[in-house]
Parts: sequence; C-alpha cells; structure tokens
Amino acid sequence: MKGKLLVIMILIFGFPVIGEGIENATVILEWSDGIHEYNNFTLTNAAGYYEINVAEGTINLTASYSKIMENETILVFNYTGEFNIAGTVWKNITLMNFPEDEITIYGNVYNANNNLPIQNASIFLYFEGIKFYGSNFTSTNSSGYYMIKLPKSKVQLAVYANGYYPKFYNGTISYDKNLDFYLEPLPPMRSKIMGYITDSNSHLPVINATLMVYASNYSNFTFSNATGYYEMNIPAGNFTMGVYAENYYPENISFSIYENESKWLNISIEPFFDNAWVVGYVYNDSQPIQNASVVIYGILFKEMKFAYFERHTTTNESGYYNVSVPALFSFYPSSYSYNYSYISGASASAEGYFEKNMQFYNIIQPGETKFINITLDKMPPENCMVKGFVSFGFPIPSIVYVDDDYNESIPGWGYDHFASIQNGINAVAENGTVYVYNGTYYENVVINKPVKIIGNNVSLNGMNGIGINIVANDVVIKGMEIMNSSYAIYVNNSLNVSLISNEIYSNYAGILFENTNEGKINDNTIFNNSLYGIYLHNSSNNLIYNNFFKNTINAYDNGNN
Repeated sequence: MKGKLLVIMILIFGFPVIGEGIENATVILEWSDGIHEYNNFTLTNAAGYYEINVAEGTINLTASYSKIMENETILVFNYTGEFNIAGTVWKNITLMNFPEDEITIYGNVYNANNNLPIQNASIFLYFEGIKFYGSNFTSTNSSGYYMIKLPKSKVQLAVYANGYYPKFYNGTISYDKNLDFYLEPLPPMRSKIMGYITDSNSHLPVINATLMVYASNYSNFTFSNATGYYEMNIPAGNFTMGVYAENYYPENISFSIYENESKWLNISIEPFFDNAWVVGYVYNDSQPIQNASVVIYGILFKEMKFAYFERHTTTNESGYYNVSVPALFSFYPSSYSYNYSYISGASASAEGYFEKNMQFYNIIQPGETKFINITLDKMPPENCMVKGFVSFGFPIPSIVYVDDDYNESIPGWGYDHFASIQNGINAVAENGTVYVYNGTYYENVVINKPVKIIGNNVSLNGMNGIGINIVANDVVIKGMEIMNSSYAIYVNNSLNVSLISNEIYSNYAGILFENTNEGKINDNTIFNNSLYGIYLHNSSNNLIYNNFFKNTINAYDNGNN
C-alpha cells in the first residue's frame, strides 16, 4: 500500500471525520432517477453535520464554504460524485483549506492617448483553481497604480474607468505579474437625445420601456419614467435605438446626431392584446391537480417585428385552467412581410410533483381556443437519508496514488488515493505527480493541467475513444501501456509535453501532436497501430528519438521537428 497514512481523524457518532467541522457550510443535493431531476440543499450545524431526506435514486452532493476578507471573497468546494442511494448513507465531505494569497498582480492604468495615469480606475478580478474560486477588487491611486492579491489560479481581470472603454485580461497566474493597461477614452458625451414613449393606440405614456442605443463601438441604455419621458447623453455619430416594453411590439429607429446637439425623438410603440385562449387540464394519472401553476409561452411576428409573451394562471379544483393570449391572423403578402403567431411552450408545476416543460409550434389565430393538457409525475417519497459532516481537511495533494484495487477502506481514499486515473488527476495539485499502479484501467483520460503521470505495469484501455487527451502545458506521461483507442495519446495546443517509455499498440492511431511545440517523445514502443505511430501536425521544435516502430505508417511530420 502506497502513500501516507491519514492520521488526523476523529470519531463523531462512530463515523470518521477528517479535520475541523464547518458551521453553515452549504450542501447541495442533485437527484435523478434517469428521467426526472430535482435539487435540494441544507446548511451544516455548529458541528458541521448535515442531513437531507431524499428519494431512492442517483445523487451527487456538493459542499461549499466561503469567507470574505476586505474586498476578497473565496469559496472552496468539493463533491462526492454520483452514487446510488437506498436507505441511509453517510457521506462526509472534506473541503480544502482556503488557499493563500501568494501571488500579486500589479501595474498601472494609463490613458492610451496621452499615457497619463488614470486615478480611481476599478480593477475587478475573478479567479478559479482546483476546487476553489473567488473574486477581489481594488482601484488605482493618484499615480494610476494598483496592486491586488490572489492565489495561484486562472484569472479574468477587468479594468473600468469613467469615460474610457474597458480592458480585459485572461490567463493563468502562478507567479507575481505586472499588468499595465492603456484605456481608450470614450468619445465626448456632449450630445443629448430625449423624448416620450407612448402607446400608439391610446397615446398614453409607456412606463419603464427599455431604450437601447448602439453603434459599432458604443452602447448605452435607459428607461422611460412615469410620464414616458427619457433622456440620454451620447457622443456624436450615427446610431440605432431599440425600444422594448412588455406587451408591445419592439420599435427600432436609426438617427444621426451632431456634436453638442440636443435631439427630440418621440416614439410610439404598438401594443398587442389578448384575443385568443389556451385551456386545458393538469393531471396525474387522470387525477386533477388543483392550484398547479401554468405558464404559456408564445411568439408574435408582425411585419418583420417579433415579440415574446408569457401568460400565468393556476388550475381550479378540477385541475382546469383558462388563460387568454395574444394572437394574429396569419398573413403572408411577401417573403419580407408576414403576420402570424404561435404558442411555443407550456409549463406546469405543483407541490409534490415534478415540473413539466413542453415545447411545440402551435399556430394560434384571434378568437381561437387551443387545448393543451399537461400531465405531471408525482415525486417519489423521500424515504432515504444522506447525512454526514463537512470539514476542513488538507491542502490539495502534490502526490496522488492510483490503484484499481483501492476502495473506501484505504486510508486517504478520496483525498490522495483513488481507483481511477482521472480521479487522481482531478485531485492532484498543478505540477504534481500521479503514481498509477498495476492494473487495467478502462478510461478516457483528460489532462488539463501541468502534471506527471508515472505508470508501473499499467494498461489503459481507451474503449475506442481517446486514451489520453492532453490540453495543458508541462505534462509528462511515463510508463503507460495504452491500447484499444482511437488515438492512444492526443496532444492539442500544448507546450513541453514529454512522452517517455510508454508502450502504445493496437490502436487506430498512436500519438498525435497538433499545434504542439517544444515537446519530447522518446524511448517508446509503438506498434500494431492501424494508421500511424506518430503524427505531428502544425507542430514544431519537438524532439523525437530512440523509439521503436512497427505500424502501417510509422511517423509523419508536416512541421519542423
């Protein structure tokens, strides 16, 4: 048995719990019987204990806990994976400790036109790593300088400042990084549009209409007030404005405005009215369901304009519902002008029943009544229970052990000991090592982070799929036997991938490097593959040596390797 024995264990109510119990952790349950699905959740008590009643079926549990430190929020999470439940099942869930803010992103924000610093620019950061994610924000000082802390992670960073177009950055940050931003100034907003939005039939104001103004490099929006009035400062130029309001057809206009000009744009929008009906019953096994909520969805097309609508109602004691909807007479004078309306969907929900959503295309005309009956399936009794503790455990392991003979009786199971290669990869830290021991593994493995996979008398059966799919930099695969795959090893858009001392045979194809550079393929035995042993496509500066080949096509290279 390989690996370290986990010794920090305590017994609570006779069940093992790793680490410190977490109060108010969120536990989300996802349930399925293969046809229906539903979610439920609860919070842990002061000891970190939770319990949820659930029906027999397949469930997955996700536990999470967050903390806020000044401007930074970090959430850590873990999940059980799907398992079948019947009766009472204990599932303890261990969360990693909160990662340390060991990385600093810093830099300056400048005006792109004159290189002057921008004060009070807002820096928003979202980051995510293995089983954690979070956010942070800061602003620039009088010199345009900012500094923001985070764990090693993938990041999305956005920079905003009043009067400027925003800038964005996406990448993986594993060391301190300087990021300077040059923001393009927005054009001066010295022009103004204003006006009233009114109902074209009654000439009354339309309240809370949304007005969207946009051009190729500009967009803005506002709403009409209680009198239907709106106003907006915009730059000079050519624009389109869309006006949208509930139960009205949208209206779009184009206009031009000069610098310092004020322009009135009064717009009337056409309402649509309910003049048809949708009726029906909501049942379960021919039994009516009272107080079921019913929603009817539809679309209207009128002379190249289209509008969505939805109508809500509830069923009576007989399970019957009746709701009015808008409709148009179907009319097709040309391919550019047409009128028609249709019911696009219906949904129903009731306490104790699974929600039902239906989609269809039912043309409806004024004065028409459409019959739509809806059958709901009753939820099964929640006669099972899942319970356990949520606790803090250990940091993400840098070394993980995989053996197809491992099970829940092995110390470290689910932390650094696993029975599948993919679970081991998912658990190990970036730049960590996964040791895979004797056995045959029926998997399609995906590697999406820097990692070493070291095999010892290991066979990987790809089941006619891709045996190992590598989509990350700095990956090492050593000592693996790979067979029965479409591609034994497929590497795409990666750098510094090393394939060493592997045995690759009886696949459709052996190794494919695509858009992959600076890798190494050496000391491998590659034979009896139907198509080719190694194929390097659009890949350069890879070193290939000391391999044994016996394939239909041993190697093909259209790059510079």
